[in-house]
Formats: sequence, structure tokens, C-alpha cells
Amino acid sequence: MGVQTLASSIRKIMANRTSGTVTQRGFVSGSQVLVKGTWYSFVAAVDVDISDGDVVWVVLNDTRTKAVVVGK
Repeated sequence: MGVQTLASSIRKIMANRTSGTVTQRGFVSGSQVLVKGTWYSFVAAVDVDISDGDVVWVVLNDTRTKAVVVGK
């Protein structure tokens, strides 16, 4: 994924939010992250090494279809 695509994804998520951003903990497995019992595909908003088994901080988009990793 290119930087422009990532920036565009973050802009869309931030533009569509209707309430305050809620940061949640998630568990990484492959190309998905588990947050409160639900699996989401994810993108990283920060330059951090993410691997299977990591616990990360994520923000979900308004439609709850994608997670953005914002920290580790």
C-alpha cells in the first residue's frame, strides 16, 4: 500500500466520524486484527513493525469494516 492510499484511508475515516474517536486494543493475526470478538482487516497509520500475536491500538471506521492501527 502506498503512502497516498494510506493517507486517503485515514482522511476518509476522520472525515466520516460523527463522534469522538475511540481507540481500542486489538490482537493481530495475519492480515486481520481481533477487536472485542470481531475480526477486521487493517492498515497501519504509523510506521511500526506489526506481526502475528502483537497487541495493538486501533481506531475503527464509522462503518466498522476496517481498523487503522495507531500504535503498539
